[in-house]
Amino acid sequence: MKNKIIKKIFIIGTSGTGKTYLSKKLSKLYNIEKIDLDEIEWKSKYSERRNPQEKTKLIKNILEKNKWIIEGAYTHWTEEIAKKADIILWLKFNTSLLKRRLIVRYIKNKIANKKPKLKELKNLIKFVENYNKYKEKNEAYKNHQELVNKNKKNLIIVGNKKELNILLKKLK
Repeated sequence: MKNKIIKKIFIIGTSGTGKTYLSKKLSKLYNIEKIDLDEIEWKSKYSERRNPQEKTKLIKNILEKNKWIIEGAYTHWTEEIAKKADIILWLKFNTSLLKRRLIVRYIKNKIANKKPKLKELKNLIKFVENYNKYKEKNEAYKNHQELVNKNKKNLIIVGNKKELNILLKKLK
């Protein structure tokens, strides 16, 4: 990996895995623009979804660039991103860490007066519990697995913070 120039990075994982954190770090390290898949999915964050044609056009424009970092949890419309990526990073952390991170994010948002909703936190916690517990049955997990199975060429699965730190050292 040290000899290969990485210009196109796709980071996937469930809520709380640190996709945004990692994409910001790599963006700064490589001086590459980062794109959150939420920016493609939503016209206005979590209120109005884009139609498939709009998403396809946005993705096409991004993929035409020489370099990018794209992160998010979506899979059903990200096949082209995975195909074009030099590296796919699948962040797969244990449930207890994910729950702690989601709670900390909720508290930080509460302190910053971003008006987070407790119901949304509960839903996210339930989602990550189901993601890890029912892998064979969980739609989101199965979709991630299918996406990476089709695009294993440059897949790196990161299962804990220690592995993430090792990866970051290797990528420098």
